[in-house]
Amino acid sequence: MKFPLPSLFILLFLIVPIGTLAQPTEHDSTDYGWVKLKINIPEFFVLINRDLEKHQLYHSGDSLFLPHGYQELTIIGESIHDYNTMVYVRTGQTTRKTILFPTFPKRPRSFFHALQNEINIRIFTDSESDIFIDGELVGRNYTELLLSAGKHKLQIVHPEKGKLTKSFNADFQSIKTIARYNERPFNFSPILKFIPGIGYFSQKRNTRAVITIATLASLGTGIFFQNNKHNEIRTKYDSVYKEYLLTTSSVQAVQYRTQAIKYLDEMDSINFKTRAFTLSALAVYAITTIDGFLKPRSGYKGPARVHAQMSSFNSTLYSEVKLKIEF
Repeated sequence: MKFPLPSLFILLFLIVPIGTLAQPTEHDSTDYGWVKLKINIPEFFVLINRDLEKHQLYHSGDSLFLPHGYQELTIIGESIHDYNTMVYVRTGQTTRKTILFPTFPKRPRSFFHALQNEINIRIFTDSESDIFIDGELVGRNYTELLLSAGKHKLQIVHPEKGKLTKSFNADFQSIKTIARYNERPFNFSPILKFIPGIGYFSQKRNTRAVITIATLASLGTGIFFQNNKHNEIRTKYDSVYKEYLLTTSSVQAVQYRTQAIKYLDEMDSINFKTRAFTLSALAVYAITTIDGFLKPRSGYKGPARVHAQMSSFNSTLYSEVKLKIEF
């Protein structure tokens, strides 16, 4: 049977796409198998290959539908330490995996509650500021996130006030709250900021304030003791010099002169230390006072309080949560 040439082209046009659709894809169900978990805890989350985005709650006896090959499972329960195990998935077959935990710690290192609440980080900032985590936009003004454990980089970008940057560590044991602003939540009089440490206190940088005050107090104490020591040696020098002027014995004159020179050397050494302490104190005071007037690179610490209607775009979990916060 012969087909006209145009009919052959039409037939090929229909067959090629159908053949393409018939090809198995990377996630074809024919390449999957089941893993049946038997674990001696009532419920638990499972992460596949440490993928935080696809966490799911399971119970003992449930089955997981997984791609063929080796898969890493992270078992996260309320009463156990997070547990990693490898399992080999066979295509179209069920692999049984039994895990029996012999003990249950009093304080387990577990991500269970963070996954259950889908939050381990809260971030507060200015009303018009965008919040970026590891370069990804996650919200504005306020956001709640579920982040993997470890170090992350926070960037807060305001269209007029600039950018704040801060590194922080997320963990699975508690909810970390970060409140950073471009404007001082607590502003003191500019005159008061010339008092050592007050500029830092106004920025809620209390550790730096305490270190500044302690350093200046230590240097001031050193200056005080060096000054007292100088006065004591000066008194001794004056006494020896007076004896030197009054003596008629050449032997005693040499002794008094030698002792007077020794006291002069000691006073020179004390003067050098006193100048060093004084210059150090002036440098610490100048640097910390100027720094107390400047905005910190990571922003001003402030209260974790928001009075606005906002949307928090949690791109890490592919969800959008609209909420009104009052703390």
